[in-house]
Amino acid sequence: MNPSQVPHPIVLALAFSLLLGGCASTNKMNSTLPEEKKMSQDSTSQKLSSDQDKSHAPGSHTEATAGSHVEWSYNGLTGPNLWGDLDPSFQACKTGDNQSPIDLKWARPNQQRPIEINYKTSPLKVIDNGHTIQVNVDPGSVLKVNGNEYELLQLHFHAQSEHTLSGKHYPMEVHFVHKSHDGKAAVLGRMIEVGDKPHPFIKQIWEHLPSEKNKEMTIAGQTINLDLAIPKIKTYYNYSGSLTTPPCTEGVDWNVLNTPMKISHEQLAAFRSIYSNNSRPVQQINNRKPANF
Repeated sequence: MNPSQVPHPIVLALAFSLLLGGCASTNKMNSTLPEEKKMSQDSTSQKLSSDQDKSHAPGSHTEATAGSHVEWSYNGLTGPNLWGDLDPSFQACKTGDNQSPIDLKWARPNQQRPIEINYKTSPLKVIDNGHTIQVNVDPGSVLKVNGNEYELLQLHFHAQSEHTLSGKHYPMEVHFVHKSHDGKAAVLGRMIEVGDKPHPFIKQIWEHLPSEKNKEMTIAGQTINLDLAIPKIKTYYNYSGSLTTPPCTEGVDWNVLNTPMKISHEQLAAFRSIYSNNSRPVQQINNRKPANF
Protein backbone atom coordinates (compact mmCIF):
# COMPACT_ATOMS: atom_id res chain seq x y z
CA MET A 1 0.00 0.00 0.00
CA ASN A 2 1.35 3.41 -0.94
CA PRO A 3 1.93 5.57 2.19
CA SER A 4 -0.48 8.15 0.78
CA GLN A 5 -3.29 5.64 0.48
CA VAL A 6 -5.83 5.30 3.29
CA PRO A 7 -8.05 2.25 3.83
CA HIS A 8 -11.80 2.63 3.45
CA PRO A 9 -13.33 3.79 6.75
CA ILE A 10 -15.46 0.66 7.05
CA VAL A 11 -12.39 -1.56 6.69
CA LEU A 12 -10.53 0.49 9.24
CA ALA A 13 -13.50 0.41 11.59
CA LEU A 14 -13.46 -3.38 11.43
CA ALA A 15 -9.74 -3.31 12.10
CA PHE A 16 -10.27 -1.03 15.07
CA SER A 17 -12.35 -3.59 16.91
CA LEU A 18 -9.43 -6.04 16.61
CA LEU A 19 -6.82 -3.54 17.76
CA LEU A 20 -6.31 -4.58 21.40
CA GLY A 21 -2.73 -5.68 21.43
CA GLY A 22 -0.52 -8.13 23.18
CA CYS A 23 -0.41 -11.75 24.38
CA ALA A 24 2.02 -13.00 27.03
CA SER A 25 4.86 -15.39 26.35
CA THR A 26 7.03 -17.14 28.89
CA ASN A 27 10.28 -15.51 27.90
CA LYS A 28 11.59 -12.80 30.20
CA MET A 29 13.47 -9.83 28.82
CA ASN A 30 16.95 -8.81 29.88
CA SER A 31 17.35 -5.16 28.94
CA THR A 32 19.90 -2.46 29.63
CA LEU A 33 18.20 0.10 31.78
CA PRO A 34 19.50 3.58 30.84
CA GLU A 35 18.76 6.92 32.50
CA GLU A 36 15.90 8.99 31.04
CA LYS A 37 16.96 11.48 28.41
CA LYS A 38 15.95 12.70 25.00
CA MET A 39 16.36 9.75 22.65
CA SER A 40 19.72 9.77 20.93
CA GLN A 41 21.68 7.15 19.03
CA ASP A 42 22.88 5.90 22.43
CA SER A 43 19.56 5.79 24.19
CA THR A 44 10.85 4.87 19.39
CA SER A 45 -3.31 -1.47 17.34
CA GLN A 46 -5.04 -2.80 18.76
CA LYS A 47 -8.58 -3.13 19.51
CA LEU A 48 -10.16 0.28 19.74
CA SER A 49 -11.99 -0.84 22.72
CA SER A 50 -15.23 -2.56 21.94
CA ASP A 51 -16.40 -1.84 25.44
CA GLN A 52 -16.31 1.91 24.91
CA ASP A 53 -18.50 2.80 20.59
CA LYS A 54 -20.00 -0.21 22.54
CA SER A 55 -17.20 2.14 21.11
CA HIS A 56 -11.66 1.61 19.61
CA ALA A 57 -13.88 5.21 20.03
CA PRO A 58 -14.28 6.37 23.58
CA GLY A 59 -17.86 6.41 24.49
CA SER A 60 -19.15 3.88 22.00
CA HIS A 61 -16.98 0.69 20.42
CA THR A 62 -18.66 -1.66 17.94
CA GLU A 63 -17.27 -5.19 18.02
CA ALA A 64 -16.22 -6.25 14.54
CA THR A 65 -16.84 -9.84 13.57
CA ALA A 66 -14.25 -10.30 10.81
CA GLY A 67 -11.51 -12.48 12.29
CA SER A 68 -12.62 -11.73 15.85
CA HIS A 69 -12.98 -15.45 16.60
CA VAL A 70 -9.43 -16.21 15.48
CA GLU A 71 -6.91 -16.66 18.26
CA TRP A 72 -3.46 -15.17 17.77
CA SER A 73 -0.47 -14.68 20.03
CA TYR A 74 3.18 -13.66 20.07
CA ASN A 75 4.73 -17.11 19.87
CA GLY A 76 4.35 -20.58 18.44
CA LEU A 77 1.81 -21.58 15.82
CA THR A 78 -0.27 -18.44 16.34
CA GLY A 79 2.71 -16.08 16.53
CA PRO A 80 3.60 -13.07 14.34
CA ASN A 81 5.29 -15.04 11.56
CA LEU A 82 2.04 -16.94 10.98
CA TRP A 83 -0.57 -14.24 11.58
CA GLY A 84 -1.20 -13.84 7.86
CA ASP A 85 -2.15 -17.52 7.59
CA LEU A 86 -4.57 -17.62 10.51
CA ASP A 87 -7.50 -15.91 8.78
CA PRO A 88 -8.16 -14.31 5.36
CA SER A 89 -8.79 -10.99 7.09
CA PHE A 90 -5.21 -11.10 8.43
CA GLN A 91 -3.67 -11.23 4.93
CA ALA A 92 -1.98 -7.83 5.26
CA CYS A 93 0.15 -9.21 8.09
CA LYS A 94 2.22 -11.12 5.52
CA THR A 95 1.57 -9.30 2.23
CA GLY A 96 1.43 -5.64 3.27
CA ASP A 97 4.17 -3.30 2.06
CA ASN A 98 3.73 -0.68 4.80
CA GLN A 99 3.71 -2.71 8.00
CA SER A 100 4.56 -1.65 11.54
CA PRO A 101 6.65 -1.53 13.64
CA ILE A 102 9.87 -0.48 11.90
CA ASP A 103 13.40 0.51 12.81
CA LEU A 104 13.68 4.29 13.05
CA LYS A 105 17.12 5.65 12.20
CA TRP A 106 18.24 8.28 14.64
CA ALA A 107 18.65 11.76 13.18
CA ARG A 108 18.33 15.32 14.41
CA PRO A 109 15.04 16.94 13.39
CA ASN A 110 15.74 18.81 10.17
CA GLN A 111 12.30 20.30 9.63
CA GLN A 112 9.40 21.50 11.74
CA ARG A 113 5.81 20.31 11.80
CA PRO A 114 4.25 20.88 15.21
CA ILE A 115 2.23 18.14 16.83
CA GLU A 116 -0.60 19.20 19.16
CA ILE A 117 -1.49 16.84 21.98
CA ASN A 118 -4.47 18.05 23.96
CA TYR A 119 -5.35 15.31 26.42
CA LYS A 120 -7.91 15.65 29.22
CA THR A 121 -8.32 13.88 32.52
CA SER A 122 -10.55 10.82 32.10
CA PRO A 123 -12.24 8.30 34.40
CA LEU A 124 -9.87 5.38 34.93
CA LYS A 125 -11.09 2.33 32.99
CA VAL A 126 -8.60 -0.53 32.78
CA ILE A 127 -8.83 -3.87 31.02
CA ASP A 128 -6.48 -6.82 30.58
CA ASN A 129 -7.68 -7.86 27.14
CA GLY A 130 -5.56 -11.00 26.92
CA HIS A 131 -2.88 -9.32 24.82
CA THR A 132 -1.96 -6.23 26.86
CA ILE A 133 -3.03 -3.86 29.61
CA GLN A 134 -5.30 -1.23 28.06
CA VAL A 135 -6.87 1.98 29.35
CA ASN A 136 -10.07 3.10 27.61
CA VAL A 137 -10.52 6.86 27.43
CA ASP A 138 -13.63 9.04 27.44
CA PRO A 139 -14.15 11.50 24.54
CA GLY A 140 -12.44 14.86 24.49
CA SER A 141 -8.71 14.13 24.21
CA VAL A 142 -7.37 15.20 20.81
CA LEU A 143 -4.25 14.75 18.67
CA LYS A 144 -3.63 17.22 15.84
CA VAL A 145 -0.90 16.37 13.34
CA ASN A 146 -0.25 16.96 9.65
CA GLY A 147 -3.46 18.97 9.29
CA ASN A 148 -5.66 16.20 10.71
CA GLU A 149 -7.49 15.87 14.02
CA TYR A 150 -7.92 12.57 15.84
CA GLU A 151 -9.67 11.64 19.08
CA LEU A 152 -7.92 9.44 21.61
CA LEU A 153 -9.70 6.13 22.16
CA GLN A 154 -7.35 4.04 24.26
CA LEU A 155 -3.76 3.45 25.26
CA HIS A 156 -1.90 0.21 25.84
CA PHE A 157 1.58 -1.18 26.43
CA HIS A 158 4.11 -3.49 24.79
CA ALA A 159 7.20 -5.19 26.21
CA GLN A 160 9.74 -4.98 24.73
CA SER A 161 9.31 -1.90 22.53
CA GLU A 162 7.91 -2.65 19.09
CA HIS A 163 9.75 0.14 17.28
CA THR A 164 13.53 0.29 17.50
CA LEU A 165 15.87 3.26 17.25
CA SER A 166 18.90 2.51 15.09
CA GLY A 167 18.41 -1.16 15.91
CA LYS A 168 17.92 -0.70 19.66
CA HIS A 169 14.88 -1.93 21.57
CA TYR A 170 13.62 -0.19 24.70
CA PRO A 171 12.19 -2.19 27.62
CA MET A 172 8.63 -1.05 26.83
CA GLU A 173 6.55 1.14 24.52
CA VAL A 174 3.19 2.81 25.09
CA HIS A 175 0.74 3.41 22.23
CA PHE A 176 -2.01 6.03 22.24
CA VAL A 177 -4.60 4.98 19.63
CA HIS A 178 -6.69 7.65 17.90
CA LYS A 179 -9.44 7.81 15.29
CA SER A 180 -10.60 10.72 13.12
CA HIS A 181 -14.25 11.54 12.42
CA ASP A 182 -13.87 9.95 8.97
CA GLY A 183 -12.40 6.70 10.29
CA LYS A 184 -8.67 7.27 9.81
CA ALA A 185 -6.28 5.97 12.44
CA ALA A 186 -3.30 7.62 14.10
CA VAL A 187 -1.08 6.19 16.81
CA LEU A 188 1.21 8.16 19.10
CA GLY A 189 4.05 6.02 20.45
CA ARG A 190 6.51 6.69 23.24
CA MET A 191 9.45 4.54 24.28
CA ILE A 192 9.81 3.57 27.93
CA GLU A 193 13.15 3.14 29.69
CA VAL A 194 14.10 2.55 33.31
CA GLY A 195 15.35 5.04 35.86
CA ASP A 196 15.51 5.26 39.62
CA LYS A 197 11.96 6.27 40.56
CA PRO A 198 8.36 5.46 39.62
CA HIS A 199 6.65 7.46 36.89
CA PRO A 200 3.41 9.10 38.10
CA PHE A 201 1.54 8.32 34.87
CA ILE A 202 2.29 4.62 35.15
CA LYS A 203 1.56 4.65 38.89
CA GLN A 204 -2.04 5.72 38.20
CA ILE A 205 -2.61 2.54 36.16
CA TRP A 206 -0.43 -0.02 37.89
CA GLU A 207 -2.20 0.55 41.21
CA HIS A 208 -5.36 -0.85 39.59
CA LEU A 209 -4.14 -3.70 37.37
CA PRO A 210 -7.01 -6.13 36.70
CA SER A 211 -7.01 -9.51 38.40
CA GLU A 212 -8.99 -11.14 35.58
CA LYS A 213 -8.91 -10.89 31.80
CA ASN A 214 -11.39 -9.39 29.36
CA LYS A 215 -13.33 -7.49 31.98
CA GLU A 216 -13.13 -3.71 31.96
CA MET A 217 -12.75 -2.21 35.42
CA THR A 218 -14.02 1.32 36.02
CA ILE A 219 -12.21 2.43 39.15
CA ALA A 220 -14.70 4.31 41.32
CA GLY A 221 -13.56 7.81 42.15
CA GLN A 222 -10.32 7.46 40.18
CA THR A 223 -9.25 9.46 37.13
CA ILE A 224 -6.19 9.33 34.91
CA ASN A 225 -4.18 12.44 34.11
CA LEU A 226 -3.16 11.75 30.51
CA ASP A 227 -0.97 14.85 30.30
CA LEU A 228 1.53 13.15 32.60
CA ALA A 229 2.44 10.84 29.71
CA ILE A 230 3.47 13.64 27.33
CA PRO A 231 7.02 15.08 27.35
CA LYS A 232 7.74 18.80 27.19
CA ILE A 233 9.89 18.28 24.10
CA LYS A 234 7.64 16.92 21.36
CA THR A 235 10.00 16.13 18.49
CA TYR A 236 8.83 12.96 16.76
CA TYR A 237 9.23 10.49 13.91
CA ASN A 238 6.37 10.22 11.41
CA TYR A 239 5.63 7.53 8.84
CA SER A 240 2.74 5.64 7.27
CA GLY A 241 2.34 2.17 8.71
CA SER A 242 -0.15 -0.36 10.02
CA LEU A 243 -1.76 -1.79 13.10
CA THR A 244 0.87 -3.88 14.90
CA THR A 245 -1.66 -6.63 15.68
CA PRO A 246 -3.98 -8.61 13.39
CA PRO A 247 -5.49 -7.72 10.97
CA CYS A 248 -2.41 -5.44 10.45
CA THR A 249 -4.48 -2.91 8.48
CA GLU A 250 -2.38 -0.28 6.72
CA GLY A 251 -2.94 3.46 6.36
CA VAL A 252 -2.14 4.26 10.00
CA ASP A 253 -0.42 7.60 10.66
CA TRP A 254 2.41 6.74 13.06
CA ASN A 255 4.01 9.36 15.28
CA VAL A 256 6.74 8.16 17.65
CA LEU A 257 7.90 10.70 20.20
CA ASN A 258 11.61 11.38 20.40
CA THR A 259 11.78 11.49 24.21
CA PRO A 260 11.39 8.30 26.25
CA MET A 261 9.43 7.94 29.47
CA LYS A 262 11.38 6.79 32.52
CA ILE A 263 9.84 4.28 34.95
CA SER A 264 11.14 2.34 37.93
CA HIS A 265 12.50 -1.21 37.88
CA GLU A 266 9.49 -2.24 39.96
CA GLN A 267 7.03 -0.76 37.46
CA LEU A 268 8.72 -2.60 34.61
CA ALA A 269 8.72 -5.85 36.57
CA ALA A 270 5.01 -5.46 37.36
CA PHE A 271 4.11 -5.35 33.66
CA ARG A 272 6.52 -8.12 32.70
CA SER A 273 4.99 -10.36 35.33
CA ILE A 274 1.81 -10.23 33.22
CA TYR A 275 3.17 -9.74 29.68
CA SER A 276 6.86 -10.49 29.27
CA ASN A 277 6.78 -10.49 25.47
CA ASN A 278 3.90 -8.87 23.61
CA SER A 279 5.68 -7.06 20.81
CA ARG A 280 5.59 -7.69 17.07
CA PRO A 281 9.03 -7.97 15.42
CA VAL A 282 10.31 -5.09 13.30
CA GLN A 283 8.97 -5.13 9.72
CA GLN A 284 10.59 -4.21 6.41
CA ILE A 285 10.66 -0.47 5.78
CA ASN A 286 10.59 -0.96 1.97
CA ASN A 287 10.31 2.40 0.16
CA ARG A 288 9.21 4.43 3.16
CA LYS A 289 11.28 7.33 4.42
CA PRO A 290 10.26 8.27 7.98
CA ALA A 291 10.57 11.98 8.73
CA ASN A 292 11.92 13.43 11.97
CA PHE A 293 10.20 16.65 13.04
